[in-house]
Amino acid sequence: MQYQNADELIRKLSLSSKIEATKQLTEFYAKARRKVSQDDFGRQYTDGSDDGGIDFHHTEDTKFFIFQTKFSANPKKVNASEILDEIRKLKNTLTIENPNKRAQDFVNSLKRETGNKDAILEIVWLTTNIIEQSIREQIQAHLNEWKKENGWLLDIDFIAIDKHALESVIYDVKHGYIPYTGKKILKLEQGQWIETRWEETGVYSVVCSVYVNDILKWFRNSAEIDQFLQKNVREFLGETGKAGKINKAIGESYLGGPDWFWYKHNGIIIIADNVYPDKTKMELVLRNPQVINGGQTLKALFSTYDKHGRAENSAKVLLRIYRLPYEDTKTYERSIEIISALNSQNKINPSD
Repeated sequence: MQYQNADELIRKLSLSSKIEATKQLTEFYAKARRKVSQDDFGRQYTDGSDDGGIDFHHTEDTKFFIFQTKFSANPKKVNASEILDEIRKLKNTLTIENPNKRAQDFVNSLKRETGNKDAILEIVWLTTNIIEQSIREQIQAHLNEWKKENGWLLDIDFIAIDKHALESVIYDVKHGYIPYTGKKILKLEQGQWIETRWEETGVYSVVCSVYVNDILKWFRNSAEIDQFLQKNVREFLGETGKAGKINKAIGESYLGGPDWFWYKHNGIIIIADNVYPDKTKMELVLRNPQVINGGQTLKALFSTYDKHGRAENSAKVLLRIYRLPYEDTKTYERSIEIISALNSQNKINPSD
């Protein structure tokens, strides 16, 4: 089902019982971001009195997703204690005793990966309420300490999908499926990045210089790049004619003069649901990034990078990341304006 905005979603779900509204909200998000089928949703939805903090679970390779859904017909700000109460149930489920027998196979699989540093557990708090950034950081710090106490190596992230975040999901659903690209990390170097919060527009941005290879390492194969280009109205221009020559030149510059690559390239622009510069680890954490300018560059560079054994390379690129204010109902229209303006060198048809 499509909705015009979060207010309409809440209003329509309110016509059902709270139990059914919770289920419908979970299903909407699972299909929108994870493309979960009807049958899989039925098997993975485990909400109930003995769910142990797991309303819905999902697995992709060594990525584990646990949803805890809270529907409210009258959105309000959530306090930390409300979330921590459910987190305590989940901690018990994963370390002591699992009361959710319908999720037993999932829990067992997750436990087998706690020593895998490449595994990821995302705890998704899905709600029609509002969760402030300070609350998110408090819960994340709590989970970090719990992970340390257990000696686990897998990454644990707290993901709050509140009313504002649901706006972005609804906009994407209306304009085609936008896959969830997850959490991506880039290394920052002292003095080579700036962050800006624009009060007039509500847009938060980070501009930085990053190693090209740090972006290319996001992808296992060329086809996987397409997931990150769904908001790019031009995407890859192809391998023939003028476009083919451009792609070849990009690859040659990357290999033949990596230290000069930064000066000869316009840069890459990304829109993300969340952008967080970790000034202690000197890392830039992106949540659900989409490349809106630079898709051709990434395709061309990945081909070269892959053909040459994914060898280390000193090439850097200018990177701009925007976090748009989805609490503003005109955000989608503004994002389309930005994408169109950045791709104006090639004609964009209305169908795009």
